[in-house]
Amino acid sequence: MKRLIFLTVLVFTIVSLHAKPFFKGQKEYLRECRSCHGSSQFFIGKFTPERWKELLRDKGKKLAFNHIQTKNSVEYFQSEQYLKRIQYIEAYVDYYFKKAQKHSQ
Repeated sequence: MKRLIFLTVLVFTIVSLHAKPFFKGQKEYLRECRSCHGSSQFFIGKFTPERWKELLRDKGKKLAFNHIQTKNSVEYFQSEQYLKRIQYIEAYVDYYFKKAQKHSQ
């Protein structure tokens, strides 16, 4: 019985640690991006996975540059918050494409 409880707790811990970056990325999108870009499913799907990789490379420098050039959300894209959370946005985008690929097969 103790083994079963231990294994259950272990599985839930591993699953929650694995899913956490995706959920943090979704939360960041909702908080910082949705007001301009709308639904994440529509917006993320506008670009190919390759284009997203290009935008998110080097801690999202190109994504930040594009927003700063158009004077959109300059303060956010120059902040420490953006640099700390870009990994979660990347995890969210990766999850979106993996999910879309799974449903298309």
